[in-house]
Amino acid sequence: MKKTHNITASSRTEGTAEAPIPEILRPGLEIRTLRNMTNRYLAATLPQEAETATGGNTAILIFLNKHRDDEIFQYDIEKRFGIARSTASRVLGLMEKKGLIERRAVERDARLRRIVLTEKAIPITQALKRSATQMEQVMLRGLSAQDQEKLLACFTQMRENLIATGKLGSYYDDALDFWKPRDTEKDTNEEEGKSE
Repeated sequence: MKKTHNITASSRTEGTAEAPIPEILRPGLEIRTLRNMTNRYLAATLPQEAETATGGNTAILIFLNKHRDDEIFQYDIEKRFGIARSTASRVLGLMEKKGLIERRAVERDARLRRIVLTEKAIPITQALKRSATQMEQVMLRGLSAQDQEKLLACFTQMRENLIATGKLGSYYDDALDFWKPRDTEKDTNEEEGKSE
């Protein structure tokens, strides 16, 4: 028999910055559990052609495929996935060794290295995207369009709350502005600072 919980508005303190959290509402635990489940599902349904992609590679490949026409740099990967520079550098280096990505100089400034998918990675990303789309359809079964919008709004608010604390490190400082138009000169200066 399923155990259900009923959280009502009266179980929370409305309008306060630090509302008490009901014992049954632990978003960190729920999000971590859901992430583990999605990882297991994706591993169990991994298409054969995508076997060279592992762990964090899959999400980065899908991201790069989605933004094939954009200039994506390591800095963008760090921001999008909330990872440290050293982690991004290590993961991208391994992806490069596997022949999944290349780092190419940008015409306007040879100091910048754009991250692009290789021809080998294209069919892999397409297979991964199909698999991820199927998983998301399964996850969203039974949720109305309104529920889905509210869910995304809640995730956005939780991210904003955590970033606003200033305790996540400097690479989150402008994470909320990730896809706003960027200043090319700023990007060049930041890339220079990283290579020092």
